Amino acid sequence: MASFSSLGQASSMNWFKTRQRSNKTLWIHAGPHKTASTYIIKNIRKNRAALRKKGVLISKDNIEDSHHLIHKNWDFFDHKIKSIPKNIDHYLLSRETLHTRIVRPSFFEPLIDIASRHGFRLGLIFVLRDQADWINSMFAHRIRCFQEKGSFNHYRKAIQNRSWFRGVNYNEKFEAITNHPEIETVFIPLSKRAAIKDPFLALMAALNLEIPPDHWSLIEAGESNIQPGNKAIWLSEICRNIMINHNIDLKNLKGKAQAIRNIAIEHEWQQDRYYAFTPLQYQKTRNFYAKSNATFALHHWGCDWQSLFPERDLTAQSTYNGPRSKQERQLMLTVLLQALREMNLPNDYRSVVRKAFRKECRRLS
Repeated sequence: MASFSSLGQASSMNWFKTRQRSNKTLWIHAGPHKTASTYIIKNIRKNRAALRKKGVLISKDNIEDSHHLIHKNWDFFDHKIKSIPKNIDHYLLSRETLHTRIVRPSFFEPLIDIASRHGFRLGLIFVLRDQADWINSMFAHRIRCFQEKGSFNHYRKAIQNRSWFRGVNYNEKFEAITNHPEIETVFIPLSKRAAIKDPFLALMAALNLEIPPDHWSLIEAGESNIQPGNKAIWLSEICRNIMINHNIDLKNLKGKAQAIRNIAIEHEWQQDRYYAFTPLQYQKTRNFYAKSNATFALHHWGCDWQSLFPERDLTAQSTYNGPRSKQERQLMLTVLLQALREMNLPNDYRSVVRKAFRKECRRLS
């Protein structure tokens, strides 16, 4: 088994292990953490020149490359790897959506053959977090994109019942790749208790890349795909409901997730994070994955899962249930109308939106 442990725990202990690699490697960073993946991709692009000097070639188009991978266009990858300059040691493709595919033999075995044909080996990188936090993040993202229709509890249970490659039981999900002798694996824990807390810097350390003399250039936190907070999630859900109730085609709205998110950051709503779990739901989810997580953490990181991902204290956690004052209602309506303008909603609907929003606020009061 070719496995690479990347871990550090807060305190004086540093369990981040490194080792020298002699092989040229085709690296695929495949998520599944969406926010961390966005952050990593943006930093990779920002440091493209510095990485090239260190023998790391970055995919010019992650979306195009991943599209060919999803559709199993192996001729494309054969040509891609064959054309890599001789002075390049690593080729890096980063796309969060690949995590449900690259763990399956029908995807990774052809890549192993193609890579080895041109003197490369296959390396797979994943940034992992506690499953409850991942489920919450994905549910919030779906609301932001006007996708989610059911309750959070229904979504939580659906995730737990997913097939092994689509789910987040890490032992099951990664068993095939961690047991394969020709695959290099890197599992980076996204944890405040990790010695290297920044996922991009953790990735650079995992690839055994020395810090440049002028250091890595990191993007600002606000440039990443951060969660916009309780009020923005509430407003997204209200906006979606209004659109559906008035037969407005959601497909005609542009940049749905981005419009409300940008406004939320202007108002600093991201400081009040959305967390959908009740204490009971949270405990059930932790218990569901507990045995698998314990085995996974011990095997890959040499520690207990709880030491990296302790249980959250949800006693002070609350969700936003709508404006409570006239001033707040006016602010939320103004923000909603501003967001809809950015989504290119025709002005003819503005009066409809106003009436529907006020009706919804009265219902919630």
